[in-house]
Amino acid sequence: MKFFFCFVCVFLLFGCNPKESGTDVKAREEHQDPNKITAKDIEMLNVTEYVLSSAARDAVSEWQRYRELMVQMEYLKKADLAFFDGKNELLIGFLNDLKKDTPKNLDIPAVKERLIVLETKILKFHGTLKLQRRNKNEILGNIKEILVALSNLQLQINKKFEFESQTIIHP
Repeated sequence: MKFFFCFVCVFLLFGCNPKESGTDVKAREEHQDPNKITAKDIEMLNVTEYVLSSAARDAVSEWQRYRELMVQMEYLKKADLAFFDGKNELLIGFLNDLKKDTPKNLDIPAVKERLIVLETKILKFHGTLKLQRRNKNEILGNIKEILVALSNLQLQINKKFEFESQTIIHP
């Protein structure tokens, strides 16, 4: 009987493998939530991004809310959705401040319209994140819309300064 008991103890001791292999852990994490958004998914969206020109960067350098927005967009590209999934009042307050604090040299209808489009896309994304039944494709579509709206805003800011830098001589 002692022999049988020792045999069972040795079998249990060597038969149990407390360490999990790394591939099993990764496979299990991937299977846990198929709707989880990753930075790789966002990179695959294929959005053309416009970079601000030097004159445009100087113009937005004092625009605090724009700089905060750009930080949040970088977090969004890394699949950190916390800012957009937060409280409704905070997000709306931020967007209102973004529009209200627009520098005077950028306070033109074209830029205002792009800000309204960006606000609409952000609020749509916020609403999608609040839904209980949401799928990955819908979330990625909303993220792409936000990135396109931001890119269009930056393009419009660049065009404004490009147009101002041109000297047109009328006959």
